Amino acid sequence: MSPGAASSQGVERVEVAASDWRDACQAALARGERFCGAFAAGRGSAPRRWSALFADGANTRVLSTVPTRDELPSIVDLVPAANWDEREAHDLYGLRFGGHAPLLPVRSLTAAHSSAPRDGGSATRARRRGSSPRRAPVSPRSSDRSSAGSR
Repeated sequence: MSPGAASSQGVERVEVAASDWRDACQAALARGERFCGAFAAGRGSAPRRWSALFADGANTRVLSTVPTRDELPSIVDLVPAANWDEREAHDLYGLRFGGHAPLLPVRSLTAAHSSAPRDGGSATRARRRGSSPRRAPVSPRSSDRSSAGSR
């Protein structure tokens, strides 16, 4: 077990200085541990802690740090699966990851769905009729004309 780490039920929690974040993640990968995910925790829009989970068989290591000035070095080049987690932390907490460019918003898709009309607007009525609001319905007559010209 690492110095300063507490262990319970096969989970090792390790506090890492923000300046050592990238090196600690790289060391976990070098030991053969696999990246399982990362998350930010805090109150409101301010991150209090950034953590990443690494596992090796039945053992799990949780690396945690407190970001300095809301910024940490990115690990996306080491672990491409961290892309979504870093983008989400940027969206929800404003946490920046040096070297992760561009930090595209994750919630843009969610925002687009939440702005859809909920009161049975025109898009909803069009779907009920079986047509798409983006495409004009094709009438039987226009299809008859195109097939008649090919006879």
